[in-house]
Amino acid sequence: MNIYFKLFFIVFPALYIAGCSPDLKIEKFDIDWDEHNKKVNARIENTGGEGTGPFLVHFAAEEEPVSPTHSPLIVKEVKGLGKKEYVNLTADFAPLARPENVNLANVKKILIVVDPTGLIKESDEKNNIKSKSVP
Repeated sequence: MNIYFKLFFIVFPALYIAGCSPDLKIEKFDIDWDEHNKKVNARIENTGGEGTGPFLVHFAAEEEPVSPTHSPLIVKEVKGLGKKEYVNLTADFAPLARPENVNLANVKKILIVVDPTGLIKESDEKNNIKSKSVP
């Protein structure tokens, strides 16, 4: 194959397709965690060149030690995002406090996963996960 064939029939179409795909990412992420509040706020943004259909966002509490029954998880559904649109989400973990998770005192980190099932085909699938330590 010569260089022109590669450029016009492989490289340029691949760049065009990638530029037209959605790209979901966690733009902002803060934790309000104290004795009375157990909230996580996140801005999920579609920085790609195309809109999305509906997708899920998981807010998972990473515990140490891990609870014997189930780790706290909050699932939010986003109806879709147009290109360059964003949505602000809040996950309130306070209602999930139980004796078996030491009323959330064992939560060390919060992990956010955008589109955990991979339903949305994106130009960059590597920017869908972020975690932060609980203050």
